Amino acid sequence: VTAAHCVYGVTAPQQVFFGVNANRPNTGQVVDVDSYTIHPSFDYYSLDNDIAVLELAEDAPVTPSPMLPSGVFDNSWVGQPLRFVGYGSTTYYGTGSGRKRAVDIDVDAVDATTFSFNDNTHQTCYGDSGGGAFADHDGQYQLIGVTSYGDYYCNTYGVDTRVDAYITWIEGFMGGGGNPGTGTELTPGVLDGGTLAL
Repeated sequence: VTAAHCVYGVTAPQQVFFGVNANRPNTGQVVDVDSYTIHPSFDYYSLDNDIAVLELAEDAPVTPSPMLPSGVFDNSWVGQPLRFVGYGSTTYYGTGSGRKRAVDIDVDAVDATTFSFNDNTHQTCYGDSGGGAFADHDGQYQLIGVTSYGDYYCNTYGVDTRVDAYITWIEGFMGGGGNPGTGTELTPGVLDGGTLAL
């Protein structure tokens, strides 16, 4: 699962990197993307329904994290931390991209298809788009969002598309449907520079 704007209009062959440092692909594993599907109601200009599903040419080398079921994530999560993971830059002018980082940020607002977080200490930034947000639920981290957009300077707010709002659509691509098994622990990095940081 990724953000639709990450693959919108892309015609070149795509690959997904599994590892810590995308700037050094030999340190991880690269898997070809067989196909992708953008949500049919995606709007490139408003970023409404900013979600897409990638189908890999072979199984991923890691166990997928489960998706948070629908009906669990609501306004009661406001003030609760989620774990955000991405390969984006650590500054709005583009430095530090390519390294996988994780950080916990509290939820500030929840609506039907997105949630937002306002924090001037740490944020998602350019290149984090499509990266996952995970909720600690039932003793494991479960996928709840994909990074969609935020403020220009990466230091005020961010918005994620809610995966649970699209779970039926997503499961239609999962070869029999259903949630994948448990995922691996996602460890946050040291907070630095106002973004997901090493």
